[in-house]
Amino acid sequence: MFGVRVTLTKKDLATLATLARCAPHLVDVAWAEHRAESCTVLFCDAIDTELAQELLRRGLDIVRDAAERSPAHFIPDVPDPLKAELTRAQVRQARSLIEAVRPVIVSDSVPAEAWFFCRIEGGSAQRTLEHLLLLDRAQAQIAEVTTSEGPQLVVQVRDPPLYLLLRAREETGAGVRVYVKIKANARVLTEWGAAHPLAELLEARLSSSDRCALIDSDGRITFAPAQWSLRPILDGIRPELQARTDMLSPLPGQLSFPVRLRLGAAEPADPELWLLTPDELVLLEAFVESSPADDVGRLLVSRVAALDGRARYVLREAVRPQVSRLGPRIASLLGKRGFCRAPALDNLYLPPGRRLIPALGREQLKEVLALGVAAAVIVDEDSDGLLVTSVTTLEDAPLSRFTSWLATDRRSELD
Repeated sequence: MFGVRVTLTKKDLATLATLARCAPHLVDVAWAEHRAESCTVLFCDAIDTELAQELLRRGLDIVRDAAERSPAHFIPDVPDPLKAELTRAQVRQARSLIEAVRPVIVSDSVPAEAWFFCRIEGGSAQRTLEHLLLLDRAQAQIAEVTTSEGPQLVVQVRDPPLYLLLRAREETGAGVRVYVKIKANARVLTEWGAAHPLAELLEARLSSSDRCALIDSDGRITFAPAQWSLRPILDGIRPELQARTDMLSPLPGQLSFPVRLRLGAAEPADPELWLLTPDELVLLEAFVESSPADDVGRLLVSRVAALDGRARYVLREAVRPQVSRLGPRIASLLGKRGFCRAPALDNLYLPPGRRLIPALGREQLKEVLALGVAAAVIVDEDSDGLLVTSVTTLEDAPLSRFTSWLATDRRSELD
Protein backbone atom coordinates (compact mmCIF):
# COMPACT_ATOMS: atom_id res chain seq x y z
CA MET A 1 0.00 0.00 0.00
CA PHE A 2 1.35 3.37 -1.00
CA GLY A 3 0.99 6.67 0.81
CA VAL A 4 1.90 10.35 0.62
CA ARG A 5 3.96 11.82 3.43
CA VAL A 6 2.74 15.31 4.40
CA THR A 7 4.31 17.92 6.63
CA LEU A 8 1.19 19.78 7.86
CA THR A 9 2.86 23.01 6.71
CA LYS A 10 2.47 25.34 3.74
CA LYS A 11 4.48 22.83 1.67
CA ASP A 12 1.36 20.63 1.57
CA LEU A 13 -0.47 23.25 -0.50
CA ALA A 14 1.64 22.46 -3.58
CA THR A 15 1.97 18.74 -2.79
CA LEU A 16 -1.74 17.99 -2.55
CA ALA A 17 -2.65 20.31 -5.42
CA THR A 18 -0.28 18.29 -7.64
CA LEU A 19 -1.80 15.02 -6.36
CA ALA A 20 -5.35 16.16 -7.17
CA ARG A 21 -4.31 17.41 -10.62
CA CYS A 22 -2.35 14.30 -11.62
CA ALA A 23 -4.78 11.74 -10.17
CA PRO A 24 -8.27 13.31 -9.95
CA HIS A 25 -9.84 9.87 -9.46
CA LEU A 26 -8.13 9.69 -6.04
CA VAL A 27 -10.05 12.68 -4.70
CA ASP A 28 -13.28 10.73 -4.05
CA VAL A 29 -11.86 7.43 -2.78
CA ALA A 30 -11.20 6.38 0.79
CA TRP A 31 -7.99 7.45 2.55
CA ALA A 32 -6.47 6.70 5.93
CA GLU A 33 -4.44 9.23 7.88
CA HIS A 34 -1.71 7.74 10.09
CA ARG A 35 -0.53 10.54 12.34
CA ALA A 36 2.55 9.94 14.46
CA GLU A 37 4.67 12.28 16.52
CA SER A 38 7.35 12.77 13.87
CA CYS A 39 5.31 12.61 10.66
CA THR A 40 1.93 12.09 9.04
CA VAL A 41 1.25 9.74 6.11
CA LEU A 42 -1.92 9.52 4.00
CA PHE A 43 -2.40 5.96 2.69
CA CYS A 44 -4.75 4.98 -0.14
CA ASP A 45 -5.41 1.49 -1.56
CA ALA A 46 -6.18 3.00 -4.98
CA ILE A 47 -2.55 4.06 -5.56
CA ASP A 48 -0.91 1.37 -7.68
CA THR A 49 2.75 0.95 -8.53
CA GLU A 50 2.56 2.82 -11.83
CA LEU A 51 0.77 5.81 -10.31
CA ALA A 52 3.16 5.83 -7.36
CA GLN A 53 6.11 6.05 -9.77
CA GLU A 54 4.47 8.96 -11.62
CA LEU A 55 3.72 10.84 -8.41
CA LEU A 56 7.26 10.26 -7.15
CA ARG A 57 8.61 11.60 -10.44
CA ARG A 58 6.54 14.77 -9.93
CA GLY A 59 8.19 15.42 -6.58
CA LEU A 60 5.72 13.95 -4.09
CA ASP A 61 7.10 12.17 -1.03
CA ILE A 62 5.72 8.69 -1.80
CA VAL A 63 6.34 5.82 0.60
CA ARG A 64 5.02 2.29 0.73
CA ASP A 65 3.99 0.12 3.60
CA ALA A 66 4.38 -3.38 2.18
CA ALA A 67 6.40 -6.39 3.29
CA GLU A 68 6.81 -7.83 -0.19
CA ARG A 69 9.12 -6.37 -2.79
CA SER A 70 7.56 -4.84 -5.88
CA PRO A 71 8.92 -3.65 -9.23
CA ALA A 72 8.91 -0.10 -7.83
CA HIS A 73 12.10 -0.85 -5.94
CA PHE A 74 13.16 2.80 -6.04
CA ILE A 75 10.13 3.87 -3.96
CA PRO A 76 11.36 3.81 -0.35
CA ASP A 77 9.65 1.62 2.18
CA VAL A 78 8.51 3.16 5.42
CA PRO A 79 11.60 2.81 7.67
CA ASP A 80 11.25 0.25 10.44
CA PRO A 81 11.38 2.77 13.33
CA LEU A 82 8.83 4.97 11.57
CA LYS A 83 6.71 1.94 10.70
CA ALA A 84 6.58 1.02 14.38
CA GLU A 85 5.63 4.60 15.22
CA LEU A 86 2.88 4.59 12.60
CA THR A 87 1.58 1.31 13.98
CA ARG A 88 0.97 3.04 17.30
CA ALA A 89 -0.22 6.27 15.65
CA GLN A 90 -3.72 7.59 15.55
CA VAL A 91 -5.55 6.44 12.44
CA ARG A 92 -8.37 8.50 10.97
CA GLN A 93 -10.47 7.08 8.17
CA ALA A 94 -11.80 9.52 5.58
CA ARG A 95 -14.25 9.03 2.75
CA SER A 96 -12.29 11.31 0.41
CA LEU A 97 -8.99 13.07 0.03
CA ILE A 98 -10.60 16.39 0.97
CA GLU A 99 -11.71 14.97 4.32
CA ALA A 100 -8.37 13.27 4.92
CA VAL A 101 -6.33 16.44 4.53
CA ARG A 102 -5.89 18.73 7.51
CA PRO A 103 -5.65 22.52 7.14
CA VAL A 104 -2.13 23.90 7.35
CA ILE A 105 -0.93 26.92 9.29
CA VAL A 106 -0.47 30.09 7.22
CA SER A 107 0.37 33.67 8.07
CA ASP A 108 -2.20 35.69 10.00
CA SER A 109 -3.95 38.36 7.97
CA VAL A 110 -7.28 40.15 8.16
CA PRO A 111 -9.73 38.03 6.12
CA ALA A 112 -12.48 39.34 3.88
CA GLU A 113 -15.19 37.99 6.19
CA ALA A 114 -15.44 36.13 9.49
CA TRP A 115 -18.20 34.03 11.03
CA PHE A 116 -18.17 34.05 14.84
CA PHE A 117 -20.00 31.07 16.38
CA CYS A 118 -20.76 32.12 19.97
CA ARG A 119 -22.44 30.14 22.72
CA ILE A 120 -25.53 31.99 23.87
CA GLU A 121 -25.27 30.61 27.39
CA GLY A 122 -22.36 31.89 29.45
CA GLY A 123 -22.19 35.39 27.96
CA SER A 124 -19.97 34.66 24.95
CA ALA A 125 -22.49 36.03 22.45
CA GLN A 126 -23.17 39.14 24.53
CA ARG A 127 -19.47 39.98 24.91
CA THR A 128 -18.87 39.52 21.18
CA LEU A 129 -21.72 41.85 20.22
CA GLU A 130 -20.62 44.50 22.70
CA HIS A 131 -17.01 44.40 21.47
CA LEU A 132 -18.14 44.73 17.85
CA LEU A 133 -20.33 47.74 18.63
CA LEU A 134 -17.57 49.44 20.62
CA LEU A 135 -15.30 48.92 17.58
CA ASP A 136 -17.90 50.62 15.32
CA ARG A 137 -18.83 47.41 13.49
CA ALA A 138 -22.58 48.02 13.51
CA GLN A 139 -22.77 46.68 9.94
CA ALA A 140 -22.35 43.10 11.25
CA GLN A 141 -25.28 40.69 10.91
CA ILE A 142 -26.46 37.89 13.19
CA ALA A 143 -28.43 34.65 13.07
CA GLU A 144 -29.41 32.00 15.60
CA VAL A 145 -28.56 28.33 14.95
CA THR A 146 -28.77 25.07 16.84
CA THR A 147 -25.62 22.89 16.84
CA SER A 148 -24.48 19.75 18.61
CA GLU A 149 -23.04 22.05 21.30
CA GLY A 150 -26.37 23.78 21.89
CA PRO A 151 -27.90 27.04 20.64
CA GLN A 152 -25.39 29.48 19.25
CA LEU A 153 -25.36 32.96 17.79
CA VAL A 154 -23.64 33.36 14.41
CA VAL A 155 -22.17 36.81 13.78
CA GLN A 156 -21.01 37.56 10.23
CA VAL A 157 -18.52 40.45 10.00
CA ARG A 158 -16.74 41.82 6.95
CA ASP A 159 -13.15 42.97 7.55
CA PRO A 160 -13.32 41.69 11.15
CA PRO A 161 -11.28 43.37 13.91
CA LEU A 162 -7.92 41.71 14.49
CA TYR A 163 -8.50 42.03 18.24
CA LEU A 164 -11.51 39.70 18.21
CA LEU A 165 -9.75 37.17 15.98
CA LEU A 166 -6.79 36.98 18.39
CA ARG A 167 -9.10 36.84 21.41
CA ALA A 168 -11.07 33.90 19.99
CA ARG A 169 -7.85 32.00 19.26
CA GLU A 170 -6.15 32.62 22.61
CA GLU A 171 -9.20 32.18 24.87
CA THR A 172 -10.15 28.68 23.82
CA GLY A 173 -12.62 28.26 26.67
CA ALA A 174 -14.52 31.48 25.95
CA GLY A 175 -17.10 29.71 23.80
CA VAL A 176 -16.28 31.49 20.53
CA ARG A 177 -15.10 29.72 17.36
CA VAL A 178 -14.19 31.71 14.24
CA TYR A 179 -14.27 30.62 10.61
CA VAL A 180 -12.99 33.01 7.95
CA LYS A 181 -13.26 33.60 4.21
CA ILE A 182 -10.09 34.54 2.40
CA LYS A 183 -12.19 35.97 -0.46
CA ALA A 184 -15.55 37.68 -0.13
CA ASN A 185 -17.49 35.15 -2.26
CA ALA A 186 -15.72 32.04 -1.01
CA ARG A 187 -17.72 28.94 -0.08
CA VAL A 188 -14.94 27.36 1.99
CA LEU A 189 -14.30 28.73 5.48
CA THR A 190 -11.41 27.64 7.69
CA GLU A 191 -10.30 28.63 11.15
CA TRP A 192 -8.33 31.86 11.16
CA GLY A 193 -4.63 31.35 10.45
CA ALA A 194 -5.18 28.07 8.55
CA ALA A 195 -5.77 27.13 4.91
CA HIS A 196 -7.05 23.92 3.39
CA PRO A 197 -4.67 22.58 0.70
CA LEU A 198 -7.61 21.54 -1.53
CA ALA A 199 -9.74 24.62 -0.93
CA GLU A 200 -9.88 25.51 -4.64
CA LEU A 201 -11.12 22.02 -5.53
CA LEU A 202 -13.77 22.15 -2.82
CA GLU A 203 -14.78 25.66 -3.95
CA ALA A 204 -15.34 24.40 -7.49
CA ARG A 205 -17.58 21.61 -6.24
CA LEU A 206 -19.63 23.92 -4.02
CA SER A 207 -20.05 26.65 -6.64
CA SER A 208 -23.06 24.96 -8.21
CA SER A 209 -24.74 24.19 -4.89
CA ASP A 210 -26.37 26.28 -2.17
CA ARG A 211 -23.97 25.09 0.53
CA CYS A 212 -20.72 26.21 2.11
CA ALA A 213 -18.11 24.21 4.03
CA LEU A 214 -16.75 24.99 7.52
CA ILE A 215 -13.43 23.23 8.17
CA ASP A 216 -11.93 23.13 11.67
CA SER A 217 -8.27 22.64 12.55
CA ASP A 218 -8.62 18.83 12.63
CA GLY A 219 -10.01 18.72 9.10
CA ARG A 220 -13.61 18.00 10.09
CA ILE A 221 -15.99 19.48 7.54
CA THR A 222 -19.41 20.84 8.44
CA PHE A 223 -21.71 21.82 5.61
CA ALA A 224 -24.05 24.78 6.12
CA PRO A 225 -26.36 26.89 3.94
CA ALA A 226 -24.57 29.45 1.80
CA GLN A 227 -27.32 32.01 2.49
CA TRP A 228 -28.48 32.66 6.05
CA SER A 229 -31.56 34.39 7.41
CA LEU A 230 -29.65 37.32 8.88
CA ARG A 231 -30.73 40.42 10.76
CA PRO A 232 -28.79 43.56 11.74
CA ILE A 233 -26.68 43.41 14.88
CA LEU A 234 -28.65 46.31 16.41
CA ASP A 235 -31.74 44.09 16.35
CA GLY A 236 -29.93 41.70 18.66
CA ILE A 237 -29.21 44.13 21.50
CA ARG A 238 -31.28 45.67 24.26
CA PRO A 239 -29.77 49.12 25.01
CA GLU A 240 -28.96 49.62 28.70
CA LEU A 241 -28.38 53.06 30.24
CA GLN A 242 -26.36 52.94 33.48
CA ALA A 243 -27.20 56.46 34.60
CA ARG A 244 -29.20 56.19 37.82
CA THR A 245 -32.23 54.94 35.95
CA ASP A 246 -34.21 51.74 35.59
CA MET A 247 -33.07 49.02 33.22
CA LEU A 248 -35.15 48.55 30.10
CA SER A 249 -37.40 45.53 29.86
CA PRO A 250 -36.43 42.95 27.24
CA LEU A 251 -38.34 42.90 24.00
CA PRO A 252 -40.76 39.94 24.12
CA GLY A 253 -40.13 37.11 21.73
CA GLN A 254 -36.78 38.40 20.45
CA LEU A 255 -33.29 37.48 21.63
CA SER A 256 -31.37 40.60 22.57
CA PHE A 257 -28.48 41.65 24.79
CA PRO A 258 -28.00 44.76 26.97
CA VAL A 259 -25.37 47.24 25.79
CA ARG A 260 -24.35 50.27 27.86
CA LEU A 261 -24.67 53.72 26.31
CA ARG A 262 -21.60 55.92 26.51
CA LEU A 263 -20.52 59.38 25.40
CA GLY A 264 -17.97 59.36 22.59
CA ALA A 265 -16.22 61.93 20.45
CA ALA A 266 -18.21 63.93 17.88
CA GLU A 267 -17.81 66.99 15.67
CA PRO A 268 -17.39 70.28 17.61
CA ALA A 269 -20.56 72.37 18.04
CA ASP A 270 -21.53 75.64 19.71
CA PRO A 271 -23.43 75.32 23.01
CA GLU A 272 -26.98 76.64 23.25
CA LEU A 273 -28.15 75.57 26.74
CA TRP A 274 -26.74 75.97 30.25
CA LEU A 275 -27.97 74.75 33.66
CA LEU A 276 -27.10 77.53 36.15
CA THR A 277 -27.24 78.27 39.86
CA PRO A 278 -28.49 81.71 41.03
CA ASP A 279 -24.89 82.88 41.51
CA GLU A 280 -23.97 81.83 37.99
CA LEU A 281 -27.01 83.60 36.55
CA VAL A 282 -25.79 86.88 38.09
CA LEU A 283 -22.65 86.58 35.90
CA LEU A 284 -24.83 87.48 32.90
CA GLU A 285 -25.09 91.07 34.19
CA ALA A 286 -22.04 92.06 32.15
CA PHE A 287 -23.62 90.59 29.02
CA VAL A 288 -26.90 92.43 29.60
CA GLU A 289 -25.09 95.76 30.11
CA SER A 290 -22.85 95.47 27.04
CA SER A 291 -25.12 93.77 24.50
CA PRO A 292 -27.87 95.12 22.26
CA ALA A 293 -31.43 94.42 23.27
CA ASP A 294 -31.87 92.09 20.31
CA ASP A 295 -29.06 89.81 21.58
CA VAL A 296 -30.42 89.91 25.14
CA GLY A 297 -33.84 88.96 23.82
CA ARG A 298 -32.41 85.83 22.23
CA LEU A 299 -31.58 84.38 25.67
CA LEU A 300 -34.49 82.55 27.31
CA VAL A 301 -34.57 81.63 31.02
CA SER A 302 -36.66 79.03 32.85
CA ARG A 303 -36.63 78.91 36.66
CA VAL A 304 -36.89 75.31 37.89
CA ALA A 305 -36.42 73.43 41.15
CA ALA A 306 -33.96 70.57 41.70
CA LEU A 307 -34.71 67.48 43.78
CA ASP A 308 -33.13 69.17 46.82
CA GLY A 309 -35.55 72.11 46.46
CA ARG A 310 -32.93 74.65 45.43
CA ALA A 311 -33.55 76.92 42.46
CA ARG A 312 -31.87 76.30 39.14
CA TYR A 313 -32.05 78.24 35.91
CA VAL A 314 -32.15 76.77 32.41
CA LEU A 315 -30.61 79.31 30.02
CA ARG A 316 -31.25 78.72 26.32
CA GLU A 317 -30.24 80.60 23.20
CA ALA A 318 -32.97 81.05 20.61
CA VAL A 319 -30.92 80.13 17.55
CA ARG A 320 -31.77 82.14 14.46
CA PRO A 321 -30.65 81.31 10.91
CA GLN A 322 -27.87 83.44 9.39
CA VAL A 323 -27.26 85.19 12.74
CA SER A 324 -24.03 84.86 14.71
CA ARG A 325 -24.30 82.45 17.61
CA LEU A 326 -24.08 83.70 21.18
CA GLY A 327 -23.02 80.34 22.60
CA PRO A 328 -19.21 80.78 22.57
CA ARG A 329 -19.51 84.22 24.17
CA ILE A 330 -21.88 83.02 26.91
CA ALA A 331 -19.74 79.95 27.61
CA SER A 332 -16.65 82.14 28.04
CA LEU A 333 -18.52 84.54 30.31
CA LEU A 334 -19.96 81.80 32.53
CA GLY A 335 -16.88 79.57 32.48
CA LYS A 336 -19.12 76.57 31.65
CA ARG A 337 -19.08 74.58 28.42
CA GLY A 338 -22.87 74.21 28.29
CA PHE A 339 -24.74 71.76 26.10
CA CYS A 340 -25.73 71.57 22.44
CA ARG A 341 -28.76 70.00 20.83
CA ALA A 342 -28.39 66.43 19.57
CA PRO A 343 -28.95 66.00 15.81
CA ALA A 344 -32.55 65.19 14.80
CA LEU A 345 -33.81 65.53 18.39
CA ASP A 346 -35.32 68.81 19.61
CA ASN A 347 -35.17 68.14 23.36
CA LEU A 348 -31.94 66.14 23.88
CA TYR A 349 -28.83 68.11 24.87
CA LEU A 350 -25.28 66.72 25.06
CA PRO A 351 -21.88 68.24 25.90
CA PRO A 352 -20.30 69.93 22.83
CA GLY A 353 -18.15 67.57 20.81
CA ARG A 354 -19.76 64.48 22.33
CA ARG A 355 -22.32 61.96 21.10
CA LEU A 356 -24.05 58.88 22.45
CA ILE A 357 -22.55 55.57 21.33
CA PRO A 358 -23.47 53.15 19.97
CA ALA A 359 -25.56 55.10 17.49
CA LEU A 360 -29.22 54.25 18.06
CA GLY A 361 -32.36 55.06 16.16
CA ARG A 362 -34.59 58.00 17.03
CA GLU A 363 -37.33 55.83 18.59
CA GLN A 364 -34.85 53.82 20.65
CA LEU A 365 -33.39 57.03 22.12
CA LYS A 366 -36.84 58.35 22.89
CA GLU A 367 -37.63 55.18 24.83
CA VAL A 368 -34.33 54.97 26.73
CA LEU A 369 -34.17 58.65 27.77
CA ALA A 370 -37.95 59.25 28.15
CA LEU A 371 -37.78 62.12 25.66
CA GLY A 372 -41.51 61.99 25.04
CA VAL A 373 -42.45 63.21 28.54
CA ALA A 374 -39.81 65.92 29.08
CA ALA A 375 -39.34 69.36 27.62
CA ALA A 376 -35.56 68.90 27.76
CA VAL A 377 -33.23 66.02 28.67
CA ILE A 378 -29.61 66.90 29.46
CA VAL A 379 -26.98 64.13 29.41
CA ASP A 380 -23.67 64.94 31.12
CA GLU A 381 -20.74 62.88 32.42
CA ASP A 382 -18.59 63.04 35.51
CA SER A 383 -16.26 60.71 37.40
CA ASP A 384 -19.24 58.55 38.42
CA GLY A 385 -20.46 58.04 34.85
CA LEU A 386 -23.41 59.50 33.00
CA LEU A 387 -25.81 61.97 34.61
CA VAL A 388 -29.27 62.52 33.10
CA THR A 389 -31.25 65.63 34.03
CA SER A 390 -34.87 65.86 32.85
CA VAL A 391 -36.74 69.17 32.74
CA THR A 392 -40.50 68.66 32.64
CA THR A 393 -41.48 72.19 31.56
CA LEU A 394 -39.61 75.17 30.12
CA GLU A 395 -41.11 78.64 30.66
CA ASP A 396 -38.63 80.30 28.27
CA ALA A 397 -39.01 83.83 29.66
CA PRO A 398 -36.75 86.48 28.09
CA LEU A 399 -33.63 87.27 30.09
CA SER A 400 -34.72 90.91 30.23
CA ARG A 401 -37.60 89.90 32.51
CA PHE A 402 -35.10 88.74 35.15
CA THR A 403 -32.94 91.83 34.94
CA SER A 404 -35.06 94.12 37.13
CA TRP A 405 -35.74 91.24 39.54
CA LEU A 406 -32.04 90.61 40.02
CA ALA A 407 -31.34 94.31 40.53
CA THR A 408 -34.13 94.63 43.15
CA ASP A 409 -32.96 91.52 44.91
CA ARG A 410 -29.38 92.77 45.16
CA ARG A 411 -30.41 96.27 46.30
CA SER A 412 -32.55 94.87 49.11
CA GLU A 413 -29.53 92.91 50.33
CA LEU A 414 -27.41 96.08 50.45
CA ASP A 415 -30.11 97.89 52.44
